[in-house]
Amino acid sequence: MCKGLAIVVLSLVVGLSGCNRARGIAPDIRPEEYDAFSGYLAYTFTGWEKNHEKLILFHKTQSAAADSTAFGGPVPWHETAEFLRQEAPSLQPATIDSYLKANTQQALLGGSLRSPIDYKLVDSAERDSYCLRESGVSIVMTWSRVGFSPDGTQALFYESYHFGRLNSTGRYIVMDRENARWTVRKEIALWSSIE
Repeated sequence: MCKGLAIVVLSLVVGLSGCNRARGIAPDIRPEEYDAFSGYLAYTFTGWEKNHEKLILFHKTQSAAADSTAFGGPVPWHETAEFLRQEAPSLQPATIDSYLKANTQQALLGGSLRSPIDYKLVDSAERDSYCLRESGVSIVMTWSRVGFSPDGTQALFYESYHFGRLNSTGRYIVMDRENARWTVRKEIALWSSIE
């Protein structure tokens, strides 16, 4: 009886994990992506601990191409890459290529982020309910996968950032790793809606 139950449970686990792969969702983001996101949170939100109730993070990654809030529809990637190089001349072509390759598959965010303010991982229904609120008590963020330079000292990712119903923006974040710490080198806005 126990052996049969164990086989059924094992079959379900293997089958369900296969469902995520079939939809293009990796099990989890890589440790270096957690490190870059944690560095971004520390760089951006240190000192904000008393100003915000909670940071709301979408539980899986989403690239700029999949961002349904962007105005004007999708832009061909070669135009986006050229725009990024113009806005951030120090951005390495290999970092841009790594970003594009990383974002061929979504990944799940787990609870391994280090953040100076509390955060909550939410699904799309919860995220949308926070975004539709009239006042911005919570910051709602969705991130893409992270592309890295070959030496791991530069990172690029996309962020969709909402603070209330009408205050939102979509932007690329370029970061550099110096003295074992990530710092934001450039924020490149693609679109915004300000209340």
